[in-house]
This record gives sequence, structure tokens and C-alpha cells, in this order.
Amino acid sequence: MTNQEKIAYLKQYRGAGMEIDQLKDEIAKWRSLAEKITPSLSPVPPSTAGGGRMETAVEHIEALQKELFEKVVRLDDLRRAIDTIQDVRARVIMRYHYIHGLTLEETAKKINYSKPHVERLHKEAIEKMMANDGE
Repeated sequence: MTNQEKIAYLKQYRGAGMEIDQLKDEIAKWRSLAEKITPSLSPVPPSTAGGGRMETAVEHIEALQKELFEKVVRLDDLRRAIDTIQDVRARVIMRYHYIHGLTLEETAKKINYSKPHVERLHKEAIEKMMANDGE
């Protein structure tokens, strides 16, 4: 994997986090909808008296939860890629930059390093990241 591919891979973290938040919101919406669906008291079988809507809501919730789980696993994979970096300083820089979304300049200020030093550690971390995985 080239350095540019590694950077593109790591940049997926923030997007995946936003997708997870969106999925959680959507699950909450469907749960709220499902709680509002009440079967009517009539001699008509439940499947034609609102039961279908409940089943639809449950199916949506299950599908969204599966997608949410897959996104969380992806997020964990991205975090583990950063954890392959041996240098603690570089690992902290990578977390601030890719997980917390700080620029390298903001990261430098946060950890009291010069921007060129942070840029150098970032470059070295990218080069060494996932080196043992054969990627």
C-alpha cells in the first residue's frame, strides 16, 4: 500500500464516524415509529390490522443494526491501523489528526511540538504504518 493509499484509508475514519451517528439516529427514528404502532382491537387478523407496519419497522431496524455493526467493525479496523505504529508520539499525532480531525498544525499546538516536527513524525508514521501486515 502506498503512502497516499494509507492516508486515504485513514481519512475514512471521520466519514465512518459520521455514518455511524446517522445510522444511530435512523434506528432511533424507526424504534420510535415502532413504539407508536399499536394493533387495533378488531376481529380482523393482526397482519391486516397494523401488524405489517410493525414487521416493516422491525425489519428496517434489523437491517440498520447490521449496517451499523459493519461500520463499527470498519472503524475498529481503521483504529487498529493506527495502533500498528510503534512510536507513541507518532501514534498520538495520527489519532489527533485522523480520529479527532485536527490539522497537523492544530495537533502541533496541542502537543507542544513544532509543525515541521509533527509533519516529519506524521510522514514517518505513514511509512511504517501496517508495515508488518504486508499491506
